[in-house]
This record gives sequence, C-alpha cells and structure tokens, in this order.
Amino acid sequence: MTDLLLRRVRLVRAGLAADPVDVLITDGTIARVSPVGTESVGEVVDLDGRYLMNGLWDHHVHFQQWALSRQHLDLSGTTSAREVADRVRDRLATNPPSAGAGLLGYGFRDGLWPDQPLKSMLDEVSGDVPVALASADLHSGWLNSAALRLIGAADRPSGVVRETEFAPVMALMQSAAPSTALVTEAAQATGAADG
Repeated sequence: MTDLLLRRVRLVRAGLAADPVDVLITDGTIARVSPVGTESVGEVVDLDGRYLMNGLWDHHVHFQQWALSRQHLDLSGTTSAREVADRVRDRLATNPPSAGAGLLGYGFRDGLWPDQPLKSMLDEVSGDVPVALASADLHSGWLNSAALRLIGAADRPSGVVRETEFAPVMALMQSAAPSTALVTEAAQATGAADG
C-alpha cells in the first residue's frame, strides 16, 4: 500500500470555505481529508495552500450523435484542401447521402495546409449536395455553396465559417437526415443489425 499525504491543500468545493486541509491518498485514491497536521503517514508533500480539484474524467457518450457520426466522412490526417475535396468527391461517387440529406465530414486541420480552402473547390466535386465539413476542434467548418445557402451565408468565397456562425451548421445538416437514419445507425452501432 502506497500513501501520499498532501499537506495544507485547499479543496475546490462549491459553497464551502477553502481552508487548508491534509489529504491522504492511498494507492491513487483519496482515503481521508483531515485537519492540517493530524495525519503523518507516507510521503508528505506540502502544497502551501494551493488548490486541489477533481480531474476531468468524463466518461460518457452522446449515443445518438456518436451513432450518426459513424456515417460522417473522416477527414483526420488530411494534409491539404485539395485532398479533402478529393475525399468528398470520392465519397459522393461511392456512398452518397440519401435524397435531401447532406454530406457531413469531420476532423480536418487546415492550419498547416499548403493551400487555402475555397468554396469553389467543394462546389466542383459536390454539385447541389450540401457539404459541411467540421474542423477537428469543432470551432470552424468548410462548406460548399449548397450548405452556405442553408445558413444564409452564400457570399463567402472561402466557404469557411467560424465559431458562433458555425455552431448551428451541424445541427441544421443533421436535421436534414431522414429519421430512419438514426434508427439504422444506432442498430448498427450496437451490433443489433449485424448478421
């Protein structure tokens, strides 16, 4: 058993005064919180009033979004705008979205691309099918003319929308998908549709 005593630490707790306490950690788990100086076991680290808070171990999935995202075009690892446009062209040729739906893509990182994304590049390969491609950080997207018209921003030569303007794009595009798509994707995601 390994003990670590964090001495004189302030805990981040809503509505409580942050008076220093000692925190005993045994085998990686908090075993006790005690008044300062009442514990004397294991290795001692004096934190001199610094704050301690729980880590961000968020283990959950938005199942519907995850199930639908399985049909999105994966753009992670692309190294240029041209490569992304080529992937869009190939996907539309081999596995186009159902009538009335758009093509969603995710994962591009354009910061180091040698070329700039342009609406015309996507228009050349997509025609009237709305195409909305989300960056890996979900703070911007690259859209073709058909998708830009859906959000009232058709005058954008680059096709790039950022931050607040981009937020509603994915919801709008996903709402255009047939309702049966979610049921199908959820069933496939859980293996219920296999075999």
